[in-house]
Amino acid sequence: MQTNQGEWWDYSWNIATGCTRVSQECDNCWARTMAKRLQGMKKPGYEGLVDARGVWTGRVNLLRDRYDDPFHLKRPRTIAVNLMGDLFHPEVPFGFIGQVFLVMMQADRHHFMVLTKRPERLVEYLKNDDWMTRHASQISKNICLGTTAGTQRSANERWGAMAWLAQQ
Repeated sequence: MQTNQGEWWDYSWNIATGCTRVSQECDNCWARTMAKRLQGMKKPGYEGLVDARGVWTGRVNLLRDRYDDPFHLKRPRTIAVNLMGDLFHPEVPFGFIGQVFLVMMQADRHHFMVLTKRPERLVEYLKNDDWMTRHASQISKNICLGTTAGTQRSANERWGAMAWLAQQ
């Protein structure tokens, strides 16, 4: 479990660590810098994520032993999901993502915030097997989905991919 806090969350649930560069705003990625530090400290789950220069290797570690972390929190929390990677990275299988969503739906006393720089894959997942039709009310209840961008161009492109979600 991790308890670091930010301005908009009070618990960080890093279930799939690692990433690859998506666009120019990734050049100043704080998670990459932190991954290099944690990897150097031999922290479990951060092995092989960055090279000696601190560049993402493209490896993603799926940390299945962390699935139940939200169930162990004593009080309701605002949980940032996967700040040390991107849950919708191409190396994260839809089955794994489904397990993460199942935990978020079952741990409904918490509010989960899932951000991605790959909204097209998020939408692909939600459209897969009519998922959105079956679970839309749960997302609006305790799961907030969004995309991040560091430039207006990226925001425009990513919001275009998220437009389908906004219409649901």
